[in-house]
Amino acid sequence: DSCVSLCASPSAQGLFHRAIIQSPSSFAMTRSQIVEITEEFALLADAGSTSLADMQRLSVEEVLRVQLDCWFSAQHGCCPGWRSSIGVLPEDLPEPKRSPTGLFCWPGFGVGFPLPVAVIDGILLSEQPLHAFARGAAANLSIIVGCNRDEAAFRPQPQDTLGVGAKNFGNRIEIVHRMMWEMA
Repeated sequence: DSCVSLCASPSAQGLFHRAIIQSPSSFAMTRSQIVEITEEFALLADAGSTSLADMQRLSVEEVLRVQLDCWFSAQHGCCPGWRSSIGVLPEDLPEPKRSPTGLFCWPGFGVGFPLPVAVIDGILLSEQPLHAFARGAAANLSIIVGCNRDEAAFRPQPQDTLGVGAKNFGNRIEIVHRMMWEMA
């Protein structure tokens, strides 16, 4: 994402001529969305507040515990496939529930920590990277875009628990269900 952000950033224009963008996400978040995610993190971490002082008091172990073991309700939709990559999805269909800042809200149970993404802060990014690319922000760059086989493998998972193994590719209902969650 940092490479995507730099390629789209007006302040980085002319700093480099080539880029390799590995596993790019599609969108950046707004400041208000980042505040919302930070408030939920502070609550789950029992940090007291979102102030820099309170967040810095958290130990590395506390931060990792929240990132790996807590369930967040507000999620961005920045990475293609992020919702359907969590493994087994709820049986019911997704509802178009949004937070006050426009983030997708998981029904009840939530999911793991939101992946880090760039912020439209008016300094590094003044708009969504894809909008900047469409306007020609990276037209002067030679770019290679790539990804890897294990994009979301934060924790090893047996293939059959992911719900996307070879046995399920023939199941059109499963594919439609995953697509509906992805687009919600």
